[in-house]
Amino acid sequence: MRIFADPDLKHPIDEIHFGKVEIGQEKVIVVYLHNDSTAILSNLLYNFPTLPPSELLEVHGPTTIQPGKTEPLTLKWRPSMKFKKALSLPIEITGEEIYLAEETIVREKEIKE
Repeated sequence: MRIFADPDLKHPIDEIHFGKVEIGQEKVIVVYLHNDSTAILSNLLYNFPTLPPSELLEVHGPTTIQPGKTEPLTLKWRPSMKFKKALSLPIEITGEEIYLAEETIVREKEIKE
């Protein structure tokens, strides 16, 4: 899976950059998750390991992404304390890969007598 800043998938990103947000304000960021594999990605969970324990993110994202599809991930942050630096977070996405077996249906020719 790859993460992009834009729905056209032209700007790949490794981190979510919230910038500086004042206490009482909020910032919403939408990034795009692209499943570039041949598997269905399912049971997706989103983790932000460097987010300070006092801070919460509201996360709205897909739990499943089909192969070759792109889905938005919306993050909303309202800081509870003043930060000296802009907030930039790496994101860890975990889940399961489901591969479907390819089926070939072979039909016998109908024989007429």
